[in-house]
Amino acid sequence: METPAGALLTDQASAAYAVFLARSLQDHELPAFGPEAARPHEATWTLRTTATQRQGKVVPSFEVLDPSGHDQGHTDGSPVSAQAWASADLDALHASAAEAAPRIVDLMNTINATRMQSDPNSLYNRPARVFVPDVVGAPGDGNVSLTAQMRRALVKLNEVVQDTATGADFTVAGHVAAVPIAGGMVRVEIRWLMSDAAGHDLGMVLQLNEVTPDSVNGYWADVAVAVATEAAGGVRDTFARQSGRPAPKTAASTQAGAPVDLSAPPASVATP
Repeated sequence: METPAGALLTDQASAAYAVFLARSLQDHELPAFGPEAARPHEATWTLRTTATQRQGKVVPSFEVLDPSGHDQGHTDGSPVSAQAWASADLDALHASAAEAAPRIVDLMNTINATRMQSDPNSLYNRPARVFVPDVVGAPGDGNVSLTAQMRRALVKLNEVVQDTATGADFTVAGHVAAVPIAGGMVRVEIRWLMSDAAGHDLGMVLQLNEVTPDSVNGYWADVAVAVATEAAGGVRDTFARQSGRPAPKTAASTQAGAPVDLSAPPASVATP
């Protein structure tokens, strides 16, 4: 994040605006740092800010430069009162940065998608390599069954499932918590936590059910098939978005939080 020297602001106000932009972009889960921070590595993209006066207002503009310094695209923010801008009103600058952040994120997403589409080795043009470590926390044989069935479900959705984390684009880690509740039932919470190659959190698919103890204390069998099939669609959709591809619209797709009946798996699901 460059200090916006061409933004019609004093040096102090320019530095403050750069910090506001960095924090607003971080709020939208876009890694960003202000001019006061040390650059984490050389392969850093730069956001250059300028401003122009138009009809009594100031319009901030944002240009994205790749690590080689080449212009990759730009977008404008909303007009700001010329008086507020010239007086370096911090509330106005903060509001401007917060308003501009979603536009900048959209621009970065568009740039990233375009670059990925043109790269034959990018995730846009090849299946994702996925690591599924052993599920933890499940009663009975749930850890083994859920791990195996999630791996099989993702293979059926054309992802490449590998045995180790080395070289994986994504990781899907299953965590199960089974807690006794009133009425002799068990509340089962299954979380499939997704992360990218750098370890960044990509969200999770969450499945919640209240079942009888005998449904999960022994062999999961068809229950594991049903759980993995339902969850794998949501996992695959997340990977597609991360790869710049539209998520396929199939019956296997599921949204995070969609419940699965552990006590009565769908008749259409068969044990491989």
